[in-house]
Amino acid sequence: MSIVFNMNETFIKTARQRELYELPAGHAKAFAPKAAHYDRTGDFPFDNFEALKASGYTALTLPAEKGGKDISLYEFALVQETLAQGDGATTLGIGWHLGIMMDLAARREWKEATFAKLCDQVVKDKVLINRAATEPQTGSPIRGGKPQTEAVRTDNGWLLNGRKTFTTLAPIADYFIVSASIKGSDDIGGFLVHRKTPGVRFKKTWDTLGMRATRSDDLILDSVELPEEAYVERIGWQDKDHTPPGWLIHIPACYLGIALACRRDAIDFAEKYMPNSLDRSADC
Repeated sequence: MSIVFNMNETFIKTARQRELYELPAGHAKAFAPKAAHYDRTGDFPFDNFEALKASGYTALTLPAEKGGKDISLYEFALVQETLAQGDGATTLGIGWHLGIMMDLAARREWKEATFAKLCDQVVKDKVLINRAATEPQTGSPIRGGKPQTEAVRTDNGWLLNGRKTFTTLAPIADYFIVSASIKGSDDIGGFLVHRKTPGVRFKKTWDTLGMRATRSDDLILDSVELPEEAYVERIGWQDKDHTPPGWLIHIPACYLGIALACRRDAIDFAEKYMPNSLDRSADC
């Protein structure tokens, strides 16, 4: 099938945006023929993510001085909507990585050396990151639930125990920012945890009707020992003055892209399908 993307030219306002658009459009054309397989089987699309890494897509939201393209929210929505016309699950997954890097760059709440090191790894080592915040008993953190995952201070740093659900990119992300209640205080901390840290494991639980290839499995932390510097941020969902997370625009952008792809396929069917009761296609 020849894939024609639905993009109103008025949305592309500059030569830079045209260049940005071409990048996900190329990926989407390559991903589209395999999307049904991944959605049907629930297999993780490792090859899609390797292609995104190789093209530099995974570094788009990094600051320019850190090796990225420093794209705006508008441009973020543009590229994600385009990519989603090829594979929705891949787009939603990479959107979390890109959005988190954009958010960290905007807030600059981490120690500069820690943030700079992560950016360097994204550019050179092609690492991926996501947050792990949702839990079986609390659901989404935006509803105000305090994590049952607990962080205990030790002589050498921190000890984490808990379980996270809906951990998108579970099969491939290198780092997770894990939310945990700090024992002995009312604070909620964000801890940078590498997937290969002893005590970190994953349980394949994601089996849904759609978006199956996001593989949003459970992340289990069993006596995970972390150094002091792994405590990278205080998480303030409960703070009234917390800046609204504009980067979450990647979610509606993804679903708009999926809708555009559905529209494209419906039109393609109407133009080409010829029932045996007619001598022409149904749209004539």
